[in-house]
Amino acid sequence: MQRSVTLSLTLVLLLSALVLPGAANRPRDPWVLRCVLDGNPRMVVLALHEGIWVSYDATECSLDKLWLGDVDFSGSVWNHVHGPQPESSGETLVRGPIDGPFFVSRKGQDMPCEAVWRGYRLDGDQVTLQYEIKAGAGTLVLTEIPEVYMEDGDLRFERRFFLSEAPEGYMLGMRLRAEHDREPLDLRHDGEVAEDMVGMQFYSITLPLQQEIVIDAIFEGKGVSE
Repeated sequence: MQRSVTLSLTLVLLLSALVLPGAANRPRDPWVLRCVLDGNPRMVVLALHEGIWVSYDATECSLDKLWLGDVDFSGSVWNHVHGPQPESSGETLVRGPIDGPFFVSRKGQDMPCEAVWRGYRLDGDQVTLQYEIKAGAGTLVLTEIPEVYMEDGDLRFERRFFLSEAPEGYMLGMRLRAEHDREPLDLRHDGEVAEDMVGMQFYSITLPLQQEIVIDAIFEGKGVSE
């Protein structure tokens, strides 16, 4: 009996220690926060790794920025100081598009669309961002899972998109930044180099129904220690 209990405990400890190679460790609790950031309301701030942050604009359901640095959580909600609001500091690696990132067409015709924030879901140390894209009478349901990995001194920012619902004949697309400070980004689309974005400010992708799309941005030499 004692041997069985010992083996079971050992197995539990081994399984709990399994993590993806280079995956992020959350540096604070809570690590997903809704707040004003840098004067911008309705922001969702993720502490993905020690010294690595990403923020999303819940109004546009869009990436705000990925940066190396910190957040000063000042303000009445955080440290009972009235007046200031949380501010980010450090090196910005990439920003999201200024305008909304999504575009929709139906049977080849472009349609005006509106992104609606539907909150987020936490599953252990993974966050799933939930969006609805409304176009005409149709509603498209999209999720995004952001993550960072350290790989041989480089930083890989991964975004996994999954379109679970869309009316028949609707096509959903998305614009992603292809450069930062006029320097091209190293983007990978489902593991392949996104070569057709050379010289472009944005990289456009199509999000097929019921198929996961993975977009990675590689930042050479920006990985931080585990």
